[in-house]
Amino acid sequence: MAAQQRQAVQAEKAAMAQQLADAFLRILALHRVDFPPAQHPTAPEPAVPDRAAIYAHYEKHALAGIGMFSGPNVRQQSSTLQRGPRPK
Repeated sequence: MAAQQRQAVQAEKAAMAQQLADAFLRILALHRVDFPPAQHPTAPEPAVPDRAAIYAHYEKHALAGIGMFSGPNVRQQSSTLQRGPRPK
């Protein structure tokens, strides 16, 4: 009879130990999350530059030193800007 009691107590302890081990494993696995595979970041396509604004900016700075009443000089500079510099 005593041997049966010891065996029952041992079986109860083994079951409790197994339950505790399972509980610890569940606790340790709580932080594990399945993440999607990593991908290389891609930059968005750059915006197309506004050519008219760029040309207006450079024309304004190119004509900045010419007086308002210098008609022929303004026309000459403006036409040079439109067709580009003369080849040498």
